[in-house]
Amino acid sequence: MVNTNSELVRAKVKSLPSNSGVYLMKDINGKIIYVGKAINLSNRVKSYFTGNTHTPKTNELVKHICDIEYYVTNTEAEALVLELNLIKRYRPYYNIALKDDKGFPYIRINLNDEWPTVDLVRSLHDDGAKYFGPFSSARSIRITVETLRNMFPFRNCEGKVNTHRTRPCIEYDMHKCTAPCMGYISHEDYRKIILNVISFLEGKDKQILKQLKEQMDNYSENLEFEKAAEIRDRIQSIEKILNWQKMSVMVKGNLDAIAFARDDNQCCVQVFMIRNSSILGREQFILKGTADESDSMVMSSFVEQYYSVSTNIPGTIITEFPVENEQVIKDYLREQRNAAVTLSVPTKGARKSLIKIVKENAEKGLVQMRIKNTHLPSQIKPALEELKEILKLDKIPRRIEGYDISNTQGHQSVGSMVVFEDGKPANKKYRKYKIRTVEGPNDFASLMEVLTRRLTHVGEDFATTPDIILIDGGKGQLNSVMEAVHKLGDFNITFISLAKQHEEIFIPGEEESLKLPESSLARQLLQRVRDESHRYAIGFHRSLRDKNTFVSLLDVVPGIGPKKKQALMKSFGSVDNIRQASVEELAEVVGNSSAQKIKQYL
Repeated sequence: MVNTNSELVRAKVKSLPSNSGVYLMKDINGKIIYVGKAINLSNRVKSYFTGNTHTPKTNELVKHICDIEYYVTNTEAEALVLELNLIKRYRPYYNIALKDDKGFPYIRINLNDEWPTVDLVRSLHDDGAKYFGPFSSARSIRITVETLRNMFPFRNCEGKVNTHRTRPCIEYDMHKCTAPCMGYISHEDYRKIILNVISFLEGKDKQILKQLKEQMDNYSENLEFEKAAEIRDRIQSIEKILNWQKMSVMVKGNLDAIAFARDDNQCCVQVFMIRNSSILGREQFILKGTADESDSMVMSSFVEQYYSVSTNIPGTIITEFPVENEQVIKDYLREQRNAAVTLSVPTKGARKSLIKIVKENAEKGLVQMRIKNTHLPSQIKPALEELKEILKLDKIPRRIEGYDISNTQGHQSVGSMVVFEDGKPANKKYRKYKIRTVEGPNDFASLMEVLTRRLTHVGEDFATTPDIILIDGGKGQLNSVMEAVHKLGDFNITFISLAKQHEEIFIPGEEESLKLPESSLARQLLQRVRDESHRYAIGFHRSLRDKNTFVSLLDVVPGIGPKKKQALMKSFGSVDNIRQASVEELAEVVGNSSAQKIKQYL
């Protein structure tokens, strides 16, 4: 696989030292196409040119290597730091890369300013200011800052404070600013607000609440009731957010939880930041160049790159998959944090459940990425034209229908039909089906019930005949569907299936599956239809399951009849929300006696 025209490569591979270090591989134009680290440079680089068990990605890389350079380091940790810096500098094509073309955004607060603001910046500087991040996008920061301003009214204007204004701006009237420009707040009190913002971003919510309650009590004792009421409202706003956060997390302490969802050559990574047993924030990032890489390698690359630019590394990091070179990464994180860091893959309990939630969010993020990519008007027409070509259709498909089944071990089975017209979802034409004739977990029989009920209405006003019907599955599922469909009659419809494992398209009568590249717009459109039918089926199933669970659990509470169940459903929506509600909140809906019984039984 070595480039036979390059004696230079052969010579350099033979002369590599056995030290730890970093190697750079270049193409024929001298461009760096890969950067790697090694405990033993000689052994690691030679491994690229020996053996026959390389991944397709590595084989492709080796074809283009025309020169090799290297740096020797004293330790593996030094090699890791150097590798990260070189990847960030050169953005090599074959490396797994954390997408940050414009630089990650951060929150910056400069306490040296006379009236500090909370700013969005895209780089870190050693200027004495406090930085928080990185965040996945500027929009993520703006949402965070807006939330903070609802709790802590700091100024949002640029430049120096103008004390010659005749009246405050509208931000003051909206209670989002304390109007230092009008002299309505002292430097000392304004600084307390900014320090509270910093504490909140660091996850020190208990400390903030304690300080605010003391401040409120002081105002009350001094008969400054208007100021006390402002602090009271601020406390309630913070508690409302913190209560939601605590209901949303099951673990204690301070940690980051990381999981990802894959889509060929890219990954959607989610990071949940838990501080003081509450969700401080959640960020989503995109990793490029992940094709053929192991899950552990992908996780290692993300952990290394993300924490090389992070301003807040916790003492514990839990991950969906183990990282490679764990001790080297732990040593690197210790140096970054100036304290030890624990890396682990939870196998049970609350932390395992948290990783599952992070994974689900990553999968949903991946779906949203596909939607974003295929929703652009400039891409819809080419996608449909490509579908016409690969499926050998007589015309561009105008209507595509996707079907899926959802149940819990065969219980409460439901089906979904989603409709895409001219490449766009036609939400009003979606249909939900409760499975009537199938007992137990039989997805195929359930799918055939849905298709039978649908196909009997083909040509009627409520449903135009589709050009394509897409099901989730492989060749076996598609063949079984076609056998059953032929018994129903002849339909001028193209049936296809999309297998999720390798994103293969199966077409009736074709022996081989169709494997389109990740960049294929037709493939992305079919993935979107498949994912949307899955989402719609799961949503319908969960709504039925939650409703039935809600009713069945409330059946054990004496004195709770249909009307009170309905009132509770309308007010709280789920049993979990009822469990979280106080007796006083429940009493507002069903009266004090029933509220006491509900809390006792649930």
